Amino acid sequence: MKTKVTPMTDSRQFSFRKPFLEFKWDARAGPVMVARFRNRRLCFYFICHRMPERCLVIFGHRSFLCSRCTGIVLGFIAAFALLRITMPSAIAVALALPMLIDGFSQFFGLRMSNNLLRLATGFLFPIGFLSLLVK
Repeated sequence: MKTKVTPMTDSRQFSFRKPFLEFKWDARAGPVMVARFRNRRLCFYFICHRMPERCLVIFGHRSFLCSRCTGIVLGFIAAFALLRITMPSAIAVALALPMLIDGFSQFFGLRMSNNLLRLATGFLFPIGFLSLLVK
């Protein structure tokens, strides 16, 4: 049996597929995560500002997402791994609320956040958000 290998024609078309998660790169919007859950497809577009001073530097390489969006992507992966664990709504809200407070307080100029705080609150948000969504 012969296997036909076709080269990618467009280098901007990147796709990584898992049984329930699919990561794509849209040339206009940037990274896209498609989640399949209970016969539904949820598309999450990470429209990130990609400001260099807010991006993580790992082993001398700057990430293509800001630290908050990196935390959100990692949090979504963790949340889908933890989907079978149920948590009370109050805990789910307590996990999602810090990112909203951090983001809005920074947006309105009340205070300045740092990359570690952005990463941590971005990581916690999807765990709380998805646990509220799937109840």
